[in-house]
Order: sequence, then C-alpha cells, then structure tokens
Amino acid sequence: MSSAFHIHIGGAGVMIGDMLWKFYEKEHNETTQKNYIYEQVDGHYHPLVLFIDLEDRMIFEIQRNKQIEFKKNSFLNGTEGASNIYYKGNYTQWKEILDQGLDYIRKQIETMDRLDQFLITTSISGGFGSGYANLLMSRLILDYGNKVKKNGFILFPSSEMSNNILEIYNATFSINMAKN
Repeated sequence: MSSAFHIHIGGAGVMIGDMLWKFYEKEHNETTQKNYIYEQVDGHYHPLVLFIDLEDRMIFEIQRNKQIEFKKNSFLNGTEGASNIYYKGNYTQWKEILDQGLDYIRKQIETMDRLDQFLITTSISGGFGSGYANLLMSRLILDYGNKVKKNGFILFPSSEMSNNILEIYNATFSINMAKN
C-alpha cells in the first residue's frame, strides 16, 4: 500500500488543511481514501497528518471536529502569538519545536507501509508559514530525500490583499521552498 503524509503549517496552512480533510471525508471513495491517506487502527481510520502552528486557536478548533478521528500526535502548537517574520521561523526560537514536529512525523510514518510523498499546505507571506515551513522542509529533504516533492498548496502574497508589510520579504526568503 502506498501513502501520502500531509503537513499543514501556519494559520493559512492549517485552515486549508482542515477544509481538505473535510473534503476527503465527504468526497473520496472508501478504497482510495482509506488506503492512501489514512492509517487503520482497531477498525478506525486516522489521517496521516500533522497540523502545526504557533497559535493554538485554529488547532483547537480542528480538534473539536468530531467528524474526523485525528490521532493525538497529529497536532503541534506553540504558546505565543503569531509572528510575521521569516527570520524568526527559520533561524531562531521556532527551531525548538522543529525536533518535536519531526518526531511526530517520524512516528506516524513508521506506521505506514510505504511513504510516497508529503503534501504540504502553507502560506509564504506569514512568518511561521514561510520560515518554519522552509526549515522543516529542509530537514525533511535530509531525512526522506525525494519523498519531499514540494507539492501541495502554497499561498503567495497578493498586493491586492496585503495586511503586512513584511509579506514580500517573507515570500522572497522562502521562494526556494515553493519552486520545484
């Protein structure tokens, strides 16, 4: 059996991930869905996923959804408010939760028969979504090589909807993550 592992990073990535899993639950047929993106434990299907954000608000909202049975190690959140700075996510304090995130991912991947790819959702306009995602993907490439195909949903900043002057800098620093 082949499998994909989903990683939803930052506020926008977590929201997109929530909608994606609701869509999977509603639209996919059982054979495709259950064999590709879920792990079966005692007759229950649990998504192969990690939701990660600095703020706990959106993560708690997803945990309250009783439609989907997420595992306990499908969620990781910090305790501080959002930050809009790429540098913080890639070089400083968020490195502390990098190892914990990698551990959560590794434990879930060990339950899979085969890992085909990572599907990642994030926004490269915010600090955590750009900086931490870049840092995490760099480590995933070291650990899993070509399984990190950098596919998924990556939101780019828009001059029409910008609410943060740092968005263009965050996107510029993390653009390497989005290409390929």
